[in-house]
Amino acid sequence: GTLAVGVYAVAITFIANLTLFGILVNPIFTVPLRAIGWGAIGGVIGALYALLRAVQRREYDPAFNMGYFGKPVLGALMGAMLFLLSQAGILAGNIIIGDFKAGPIFLYVFAVLAGFKHEYVGDFFDNLMKSIFGRQSPK
Repeated sequence: GTLAVGVYAVAITFIANLTLFGILVNPIFTVPLRAIGWGAIGGVIGALYALLRAVQRREYDPAFNMGYFGKPVLGALMGAMLFLLSQAGILAGNIIIGDFKAGPIFLYVFAVLAGFKHEYVGDFFDNLMKSIFGRQSPK
């Protein structure tokens, strides 16, 4: 179901006159909607990969079922976060190659990868915050 929502979020921005619950999509929202959709697609791919890998290694544990269902949602959130970072000019900003604006393409690739392995993105930002603010030593 989440894969269908992600594909629909991406398709709605490419197909003319396709509506979101009967409402036409404003062109301003095409890039963030695509980033969220690609992040959700990456999350679905990551969840299926983790599930199949656990089954193949005979390590499947039903206690992790919510993790498999939550991974696409986290992927969509990572896509939204990466869109905000790109708007701030930190990630995949205004990259122009010739007459082609390639910034959004890199954003979508990063959104899929962040949805696929959101753990690495979380660890990256955790380490970044620790390096900026320092580590608190326990007393």
